[in-house]
Amino acid sequence: RFLPLVGMTAFNYVHLLILSVYSYKAYELIIHSEFPIPEFIPYPAEVADVTLHYGEVPDSLEAVEGRGVLYQANARQFLLKLDDIAHYLVQNGNEIIVSPRGTVADMRVFLLGSALGALLAPVVLVVLLVLVVLLALAALPVLVVLLDQLARTHRPVKA
Repeated sequence: RFLPLVGMTAFNYVHLLILSVYSYKAYELIIHSEFPIPEFIPYPAEVADVTLHYGEVPDSLEAVEGRGVLYQANARQFLLKLDDIAHYLVQNGNEIIVSPRGTVADMRVFLLGSALGALLAPVVLVVLLVLVVLLALAALPVLVVLLDQLARTHRPVKA
């Protein structure tokens, strides 16, 4: 499943093997998963940014702030319920719990799409905000020059 990293202790390596943890790197995150995800690049690491595992998923969330036909969301959680595929609980920006209901292939499609997208959404928004600020800062000198030129060419007429 993965090769030991230099510096990884024998205890931690055996612990990962016993727990059947698959380790990957995707979207610049270290991801540990109870199940294989062949779409990701294997990447041995002791500490994960995100964990994916099987578990019980609640039927509904508390303090729901957003709701759709198949999902609910609050400040810390996103619940996606696809009855013939799987139920997914994304929480705290670092964990996805999956309760499978169909095939593993179908479960992975929505895990890698909707569930992981919900986990990454806040990161994407921050990156977009940073890009907008950087573009605005880059455009500032050009804007100053244009305003200066506009002021020089449109001087008020003296009466």
